[in-house]
Amino acid sequence: MNPWVGFWMVFTLLGTEAFYVLFCTFLYVSVDRDLALKEFSAVLLSASIVLLLKQWLRLPRPPRSMWLVEAHGYGFPSGHAGVSSAFWFTLALEKASPLLAALAVVLVALISASRLALHVHYPRDIAGGLAIGTLIAVLIHYAGRRMGRNLPLVAGIIAAGLSAASLLQPADMHTLYSALAVMSISIIVASYPVMIEDAVRSAPTCPKWVGVLVAVVMAAAALAINKFIYPPLLFTAAYMGLGAAILLSPKLLCRPASTKQT
Repeated sequence: MNPWVGFWMVFTLLGTEAFYVLFCTFLYVSVDRDLALKEFSAVLLSASIVLLLKQWLRLPRPPRSMWLVEAHGYGFPSGHAGVSSAFWFTLALEKASPLLAALAVVLVALISASRLALHVHYPRDIAGGLAIGTLIAVLIHYAGRRMGRNLPLVAGIIAAGLSAASLLQPADMHTLYSALAVMSISIIVASYPVMIEDAVRSAPTCPKWVGVLVAVVMAAAALAINKFIYPPLLFTAAYMGLGAAILLSPKLLCRPASTKQT
């Protein structure tokens, strides 16, 4: 067995859905709610575009005999490259930190390289994913300045529509459930400015340990939904419940400190 497989697996795991559920949830609960919503928007838009292009272009991966890990769906563009670049480059642009920008470039490069090293993507797939993720990060950064709190609504509607469009052609089960997951969370994120914002506006930022705990629970829930829930309607309902639980968690878990009356 290739001794480098374990090394590259670490970075390929940083490009998975559960990691971004974990990180975005932590940002939302305990760091910066507006930043987290921009990150949710970036991840959802990049994932929905990747799904649509994969399904419509149907470009193959390298031969299965070469794979060092399991992979699903078509090759172009790479979801790992697309989603990771959208997430990390949005974070770097929003924080305007040279150190964070350097970290983002290194992490995205390693995540992307892991897909080549594990022989599940061609270079063209990585290049396509990076182009999509980078473009989405730039759009989110500059559109956020103009749209303000309406950004999640617009991004969520677009991502939900793109995910639905990816299913206009026959899809395998993995593509079906991936599209349903992105569509479900997109609908919940889109509802934030309309239905959820008022409920959490007055909620305080939770302590860091609460954010870590909620993030881990939500990431584990995403993994459990993917592994154990199969009927599409139940799967969709579970993901919508997950999204609602994430967005409402500050209101439910972090109460303002009570004041004593004198």
